[in-house]
Amino acid sequence: MRDGKWGYIDRSGKLMIKPQYDRALPFSEGFAQVRVSGSWMYIDSTGQVVLQRSGGPFRNGLAATRDWRLRWGFMDKSGTLRIPPEYELVHDFRDGLAAVMGQNRLWGYVDTNGQTVVDTKHETTWDFHEGLASCGVAGEIKYINKKGEVEFNLPKDATRGLAFQDGMALIMVGQENGYINRTGQIVIQPDQKYSYWHWFSEGRAGIHVGDKWGFCDIKGETVIAPGFDEISSFADGLAAVRQDGKWGFIDKAGKFVISPKYDYAFSFYEERACVILGSTMGYIDKAGRLIWEPTEFVTDWKDPLD
Repeated sequence: MRDGKWGYIDRSGKLMIKPQYDRALPFSEGFAQVRVSGSWMYIDSTGQVVLQRSGGPFRNGLAATRDWRLRWGFMDKSGTLRIPPEYELVHDFRDGLAAVMGQNRLWGYVDTNGQTVVDTKHETTWDFHEGLASCGVAGEIKYINKKGEVEFNLPKDATRGLAFQDGMALIMVGQENGYINRTGQIVIQPDQKYSYWHWFSEGRAGIHVGDKWGFCDIKGETVIAPGFDEISSFADGLAAVRQDGKWGFIDKAGKFVISPKYDYAFSFYEERACVILGSTMGYIDKAGRLIWEPTEFVTDWKDPLD
């Protein structure tokens, strides 16, 4: 951001689209949503306006959009409606399927052709990750495949089953957390060893003990002792952590490779991380070098569909 306007840089920090937008969201499948004078639109990587309408990010070639009745459907990159707006709520597509809420206020899934794969009959759903999704109805939680077939059910006293990541899914049995693998086998038993967990990422999951965070491995063994006030998941081999009020980055041995000096730090993505210093925001590489000098930062971001 410069002079109150947003633009885009490449991975080296080179300015590619000059700051000119009141708001600008990340690119997804070649398109980005930007706002100018109160109106949202989509641009391509050259900054050319390609769609003069609001919507969600493109996933699997489709983006969520809604009509005057506030019903949701999906459009393609030409702005053509591919799935009619007949749903109360929708999620973005993942793994070729999107969770949709019918007018009965229950959830199901559709494919990119708008064909119903799972009827809207579930009280809760999670997006598909690694080919599986959890859904709940009448107090029972099951995991289904992309054909809508049930792969396995969680124990009857399970109260939560989250999305798979790194081949593991967090579950809650009673008030205790554990993990299952892709066959539904419990590989880390639910217990009170840790008070809270994060998702697994790169073989590590965040764990909470007392008022501090650390990390465990896929066996549930502590590999980085709890000593941080806040953490994020590992990405590109590093995790953002907060210690003594400042954020830095540690490696998988728990050693700081970028010292804690930021007011906030986001996870790395493609070896670049966004960091905040005071009221400015910049980007660093994995060595902690600035590739985009900190510039002004705003906190009153609004979703283009609100």
